[in-house]
Amino acid sequence: DGSGENGWVGAAAVATHPLGGTLVRRARLGPLTEHTVFEGELFGVLLALRIAREVRMALDIVILLDNQAAITRTHTPRAKSGQLITDAILDEATRLRTRHPNAQLRLVWVPGHEDVEGNELADLHAKQA
Repeated sequence: DGSGENGWVGAAAVATHPLGGTLVRRARLGPLTEHTVFEGELFGVLLALRIAREVRMALDIVILLDNQAAITRTHTPRAKSGQLITDAILDEATRLRTRHPNAQLRLVWVPGHEDVEGNELADLHAKQA
């Protein structure tokens, strides 16, 4: 998830395992005068992919996003907004497929602020980044 809070843009990703356990990654991109919340959303995808690549075994990777534009952006990588982050997402997805060749990767839209557990937790961490 991405957030603009107190003049800063933050991003976060939360990974939960079906058998228990949670991994959190978050980052502060910089001030809102230099970055957008959309960039934060894209950076959240990048963080999620990094988590997935780092785990020992990954078969079904589902990244939940509450921003439809971020999902669309990953499918049309030659637009201008967030280009550097989008390129990094594509590179990370390639590394993920190399490390976990049998893994299924899906980006799924979920409504924001509707008590979707992982999404709400990512939103909280993005605001704290």
